[in-house]
Amino acid sequence: MRTLLINCLLFVVAFLSACTPKSESHYPECKNVVEISENEPAVEYFTLKKIDLPVKYAGGEYFVYNDSIAIIVNSKNPQSFIVTFYNLNTKEEIAGYFKKGNGPSEMLNVAADLKRNYLYVSDYSLNTDTRVNIDSVLIKKNDYAPVFVHFDSSIRSDAFEYVADDTITAINEWYMKGFGASELPEFVQYDAKTGEPFAEIEENTDIYPGTPYGRSMAYTNAGYIVFWARFPVVTVYDKSFKMTKIYKDPYYDFPKLTQVNNSPMLWEDGDSFFFNFGTQTNNFIFANSPRFRVPSGNSKIEFYKSQDFAKKLYEKYEIFCFDNNFNLVRRFKPQNGIIYPHGISYCEQSGNMYITSMDEDEDYCLYKCIFEK
Repeated sequence: MRTLLINCLLFVVAFLSACTPKSESHYPECKNVVEISENEPAVEYFTLKKIDLPVKYAGGEYFVYNDSIAIIVNSKNPQSFIVTFYNLNTKEEIAGYFKKGNGPSEMLNVAADLKRNYLYVSDYSLNTDTRVNIDSVLIKKNDYAPVFVHFDSSIRSDAFEYVADDTITAINEWYMKGFGASELPEFVQYDAKTGEPFAEIEENTDIYPGTPYGRSMAYTNAGYIVFWARFPVVTVYDKSFKMTKIYKDPYYDFPKLTQVNNSPMLWEDGDSFFFNFGTQTNNFIFANSPRFRVPSGNSKIEFYKSQDFAKKLYEKYEIFCFDNNFNLVRRFKPQNGIIYPHGISYCEQSGNMYITSMDEDEDYCLYKCIFEK
């Protein structure tokens, strides 16, 4: 996997070097900009303690619900369901959902987020979303049937929120600031039963933001909070989608986005890794933040060729915590090394946090975060 990643990145660098680009800078703007201080809130440090799971669950992404239920998500090598619920106390499998395939109640390649007592599951290849009520799983087990929402429109993403039982809000992946696409909305709302958008939305056929504009989000009664993977910002919106605040990491510049030879795809000068959604509980929202920029040009090539590039990438990794009014209230940082972290879980009752990360053999494992006293 490591070799394939390096080869793909080197191919992209070589492709861009052979082109004659035209560059512009495009980023969100708001009058209310809050710079993230280096030491406020105070950083809380933790080490990682591996939680052993049965071998059949290896290679997945892991979440923990209420300190006792492990949720395994694995669409590459499901055994035998893509999503499996496992009791950490009794060591028993509770239930499994979604066989791999494109038939009824099946999924192919999924992304999953833990939000309150729901597991949000999205299959971008099948244009399908669902949310699994974890409390219903624990009561009904395999008799529980999650409801699928099939989207006919191509204007959607795997960043979505049920703002009501009948309404889904999703980030509009066609949206761009500039490049002739500024009039497109940042968000699209859908009927949660039919999957149809409530309003007809124009597709952006001239510019496709792709990876440089990657975003994820969470919703509360105060509105929406959006995490930008490639820009060093977190944006806050009210329920009417008006931007009310920007959190900016002041130690990093905005990257340059480039349209190469008038192609529809945008590229980034270098590689940025800033914010993405981590998890959401009743009172808090967590975000992953590697806080890293890979330089452009030959420096970029040398970085990905280096033996320990994955460790370098996450040297400054932090987890940021916001309350339901989108105030930054806590921040966490690992004391020991961490590689490709994702799949955060947090139990409000105990204060325990869990995370999926690679071990020294580059296998994904479940870890409990042990905080300094």
